[in-house]
Amino acid sequence: MEFNNNDLELIKSKGITIETIEEQLNRFKTGFPYLKIRSVATIGNGIVRLGDDEIDEEPDIVSTPPKTEEEHAKEMEEWVMSLAKLRHRVLPEISIEEHYKELKNNFYKWYPLSEDYSLICNVPDDVTPEWKALVEECKELLRKDGIEI
Repeated sequence: MEFNNNDLELIKSKGITIETIEEQLNRFKTGFPYLKIRSVATIGNGIVRLGDDEIDEEPDIVSTPPKTEEEHAKEMEEWVMSLAKLRHRVLPEISIEEHYKELKNNFYKWYPLSEDYSLICNVPDDVTPEWKALVEECKELLRKDGIEI
């Protein structure tokens, strides 16, 4: 795949190799393998607990004012369009509009299901108090960013 100078600069600034980008783009051609989940992610098992010295004192998610529903929708539309353009570069025989339509339809098809299976929306009764507290903390951070769970 050919990359323009802007692409190459961005890739280099992110510390990613061209080979890695090409492998990732190839996933759009070949599809993604099904994920076999072995267990719930916990601290030490897929989740890393940051020390106080590793935490940004003022992360962007807190310092950024909450977004309106319209702003979230516009961001999502822009994200889907940028992904459609990227897919078009990998699969040029399909128009950007068709990629966009497919991505948008799939997003809206799967998004409601994610709530049904999300542990943040459906906390099991048998989890530890620490886990429940962590879920509540996550919900509060999402609320501060304007996302109601």
